[in-house]
Amino acid sequence: MGRSARLVVFIAAVLVCVVSVVLGWATHNLFAWLMAAGMLSVAISQFAELRLMK
Repeated sequence: MGRSARLVVFIAAVLVCVVSVVLGWATHNLFAWLMAAGMLSVAISQFAELRLMK
């Protein structure tokens, strides 16, 4: 994957994480919290790869 593709995946993962946290907080839904945790891990790994691609 190129740098721009990783940046798009990173931004999408952060947006899904934020939406999942809001939904989990509003509805007290465990699945939303688990999805937020998963997307946070994706965002962290994509951020690390973006930093390494300099």
